[in-house]
Amino acid sequence: MGVRDREEDIKKAIDYITAGWDPKYIITTGGLGITHDDITVEAISKALNLRLRESSEARKFVLEAMQRLKETVTDEDSLKKLYMLPEGFSPLRNPVGVAPGLIGEVVLGGRRRTIIVLPGVPAEAEGIFVTNIAGRIMKRPEGVERVYREIAVRSRESKIHRVLKTLQKEFEGLKVGSYPQTPEVVLIRLSGSKEEVERGFKRLVDLLQEVVGPAGKG
Repeated sequence: MGVRDREEDIKKAIDYITAGWDPKYIITTGGLGITHDDITVEAISKALNLRLRESSEARKFVLEAMQRLKETVTDEDSLKKLYMLPEGFSPLRNPVGVAPGLIGEVVLGGRRRTIIVLPGVPAEAEGIFVTNIAGRIMKRPEGVERVYREIAVRSRESKIHRVLKTLQKEFEGLKVGSYPQTPEVVLIRLSGSKEEVERGFKRLVDLLQEVVGPAGKG
């Protein structure tokens, strides 16, 4: 469901979803930036009666992301909003953008629930979900370990999209994700069973060799 950038609307949405569907997981997207109307974290904090605290881990994630994306930090105080989390919540590294996601367990409606907060940019939300969340909440066969492996490729995404399509077709059980880091660098992430990831990675390197030459390190 969609709600406006108003604290009371966000609180009502959480209450409505909790009462109407009794979910184990509540996932929100959007409102994690540094502008005045990015209020999701503050609204959730107030709705749950939790104080905001500064997270050194979130700060580390933010500064590392800015360095990776070659963004200049001119005023770190303006970034502080990105690493203020409700008590008990943990940051989730953003492999695509800057703003971390966050996750926390709370008691709502008499039972424990997990709240996951993701950025509104689809590629960022997907990147955080795949690398931080999917392995925790998605069921998989007993005894099957789900792993991921990634490689940075110096190429435009448009140049390698056929490689990714071919790989996904050949390995149906493999999750293939691509996340542009700069206009000329794409991070490719494979996730699945350990055996499938290893076989898929070897095939990926071969396919990339044909299109862009020697690939980056994974």
